[in-house]
Amino acid sequence: MNEKPGMTEEKWELGRGPVVLIGRPPVCQGFVDVINRSAERVRVRMISLAGVDLKSIPAPVAARVFARLDPHERSRIPVQIRLHPAVSPGTYSGQLLCGSQKEPVVIHVLESERLEVNPRFLSITGRPKEKVNLRVFVTNQGNVNCTLRDVDLIYLEEKNDFCRSWTAAVKDSGKAGYEKFLDRFVSEMAAIGVNPAAVKIKSDPPEIHPGEVREVKVELRLPDNLKNNRVYSGTLVFKNVPLRLEVECNGAART
Repeated sequence: MNEKPGMTEEKWELGRGPVVLIGRPPVCQGFVDVINRSAERVRVRMISLAGVDLKSIPAPVAARVFARLDPHERSRIPVQIRLHPAVSPGTYSGQLLCGSQKEPVVIHVLESERLEVNPRFLSITGRPKEKVNLRVFVTNQGNVNCTLRDVDLIYLEEKNDFCRSWTAAVKDSGKAGYEKFLDRFVSEMAAIGVNPAAVKIKSDPPEIHPGEVREVKVELRLPDNLKNNRVYSGTLVFKNVPLRLEVECNGAART
């Protein structure tokens, strides 16, 4: 039998509470005891939930479970509820319902820092020491305010740097023994390396509230030792979200 909230729930009952759920939005989970009181096999997929006050955010009306109970069987099963991503951290209380039975439930909502950045990839062209202005949109999908760092560094790697250095070392010192080969390889890799790009992030105000979408301006100062006609890649991280960059050098530094 497939049980739903408010339908023949008297065939089964809940173990004594409180039931404790914990997690970061959108999911909090825990365990609950379910007892089959009947002589039939019973399936339980949802348990009604009531009395949860999430302030201005609608509360879930049911908890999800999945149990198949033989006659008179008692089982401890996982239970979870889905919350709006912006539910504030804290402890909330309510009741799990099974017919006329009411058992207390305690919900511990943890802090969640989750940002979304659009676009996730940018391709730019510039010269050494040039300042490039970029624009991205940052959405706070967590439940706490997020403050972006105003300065950062991006470490750039030349595309195919390993293959280029390896090929040069093989051609020059491939037959001269491994020591000379490794010396040449390391020398090639060192010559390819460039300084990090300096980043200034402008977000006014600096805090992004849960659910807010913010236009963020990024000023990128390219390294002074980029090489013409080479392509570099790097990553700017906004909290937990990477923004991938590809930089093509199209000339020498302006004097």
